[in-house]
This record gives sequence, structure tokens and C-alpha cells, in this order.
Amino acid sequence: MQKVMAVQNLKRDMLRALDQAGCGGSFVKMTTTDKDYSMDMSLIKAENKTFPASMFEIPAGYTESNENMLYHMMPSQNK
Repeated sequence: MQKVMAVQNLKRDMLRALDQAGCGGSFVKMTTTDKDYSMDMSLIKAENKTFPASMFEIPAGYTESNENMLYHMMPSQNK
């Protein structure tokens, strides 16, 4: 989430201020708009579950990408 927020020009100081105010945690709704797109993200369901450690292992053959979902939403002239 912090990487997405960094792309949207939101500052880490904002997250720090929220933590200091006792409001740390996860966003449950976020709206982002620009001249070429808008995006709403809303938390629909939150559950406390236990997952096997294998779910958090990086798969064999995985390669990291510098792109993110917002990159693919921008008009082609900006790529």
C-alpha cells in the first residue's frame, strides 16, 4: 500500500502522523483521481485467518518488475 501511495504523491509523513495520532493500520477506502482515470478501492471483508508459510514464499522463476497497476492504467503516451 505504501508503494501505491508513493506513486500518488502521498507522503510517508502522512502515514507517520496517522500512526502518532493512534490511527495506524490499513485503509478501508481510498479514492484516486487524475485527469485520465479514477479508481476507488474499498475493503469488502476482513478476516483473521492463519495461512501456511508456503503461501508467503516467492515462487521459483519469479522476476521482479518495476511496473505497478497504475502504470497500466495511464495513457500510452505517458509510458
